[in-house]
Amino acid sequence: MKIIFDGYCFKYITQNNSSRSGIFFSAYNILTQMLQYKDLDITIYADVKTFYIFKEQIRQERNLKNVKLLEVYRKSVLFVSYLYYLKSKFIPKGIFQILLSKLTTLILFFLEQLALFMSGIKKINLNQIEIYFSPKNKVPKIFYKEKNITKFILLHDVVPLVLPKHLVKQDRGFIGFLKEKITGQSWFEEFAASLNQDDYYFANSIYTKNDFLKYCPKINPDKIMVTYLGTNENFYPDKNTRKNILIRQKYHIPQDKKYIFSLCSLEPRKNLLFVVENFIDFIKNNQIQDLVFVLGGGYWEEFIKEFEKKIDGLGDWKDKIIRAGYVDDEDLANLYSHSLCSVYLSIYEGFGLPALEAMKCGSPLIASNVTSIPEVVGGGGDTH
Repeated sequence: MKIIFDGYCFKYITQNNSSRSGIFFSAYNILTQMLQYKDLDITIYADVKTFYIFKEQIRQERNLKNVKLLEVYRKSVLFVSYLYYLKSKFIPKGIFQILLSKLTTLILFFLEQLALFMSGIKKINLNQIEIYFSPKNKVPKIFYKEKNITKFILLHDVVPLVLPKHLVKQDRGFIGFLKEKITGQSWFEEFAASLNQDDYYFANSIYTKNDFLKYCPKINPDKIMVTYLGTNENFYPDKNTRKNILIRQKYHIPQDKKYIFSLCSLEPRKNLLFVVENFIDFIKNNQIQDLVFVLGGGYWEEFIKEFEKKIDGLGDWKDKIIRAGYVDDEDLANLYSHSLCSVYLSIYEGFGLPALEAMKCGSPLIASNVTSIPEVVGGGGDTH
């Protein structure tokens, strides 16, 4: 069976940092699992921004050694893709570098549009392709009109529709922000408008399925299937104490303190101001001195100042909150396994993968009882 796999989610595959979200890992795990089936002939379709990035990663990563890329771009477009790859190696620090990065992104975007306009894309034979699968995005135009191709899209959540104030510029990217200002339509509104009664959909939870049927009524209810996400082999009860000592040193977690662990991006939807405030009240009221709260994950620039102001307001207690930042994949199981418990009190999730990861590692879980989270946790955690 010949399958085209949409590679947009892999634009940050070379960056071992907070740019790699839960959606990235979902897409990556699905791809690596599919590659294990010899009867599946998988080819990646990557947009201009992602093409060269993914091409270079194929050379380096054992799990991707059998992946093919759909060769649709001419030389001028490939050159722009290479420039995107070079930019992906640069992580801006400080206001000047951030501004320079945004300017470079804008220049590359216009170069991309010019190259596509001048040279277009190659004509390719899609007659043998049976399936197009997208782990996030809408189906590109070059595939949409191909009647022989059955399209499948994985649906995650409708956060931009139910919590629009929580969708900030950083979440949709600089170019996405500019496009929205020009067209008056966000990337998600464009995506939602593309959903239809002909294509097939996987929803990551019953809650997500019901949300999409509510907000995107063109979807045929008979063509949307609930398919739960899972964790990979990296998540297991890791009780290696020597390893935990080294990991504590790495993320500045005191060796003589117990810790509660929470893995999520620092953004309003994750309810972290509430969590931090109640944690401090708990240890104050119970006179607990040997417990700290460890936050793992990246942050939204638009939220971090508010969060830091909250931490600074804790006075002598602010040292009880430890921001570990991005946690490397190989460290997560051990951090979960040695925690007193893990906390995931998000106010909206389409699935909530960190809750499942915590349970897989044997960490007692305190989770919110809203949206999809009770569905994911089941009887494996305490929901509030």
